[in-house]
Amino acid sequence: MSTITIGSRTFEVTRLPDEDVHPSSRPGYLLTGVRGARYRTLRNRPEPHMLYLVNAADWTKDAPKAWLTDKNGTLEVA
Repeated sequence: MSTITIGSRTFEVTRLPDEDVHPSSRPGYLLTGVRGARYRTLRNRPEPHMLYLVNAADWTKDAPKAWLTDKNGTLEVA
């Protein structure tokens, strides 16, 4: 597992299993904060290497505002 820092918050990054068996599918990620906050990534359809965060527990709660990318093979802030 790896970590990523968004603003002043650090998250543990877990790569989720591919949801689609299509060869062009890309993985999703789960980010877990030090106090237990959990966020999932969603891909931008026109630019699939760009991801944003949604709250994994409740879609109505805010997630950190940041664009992420994994075009280099590692999740990082874009």
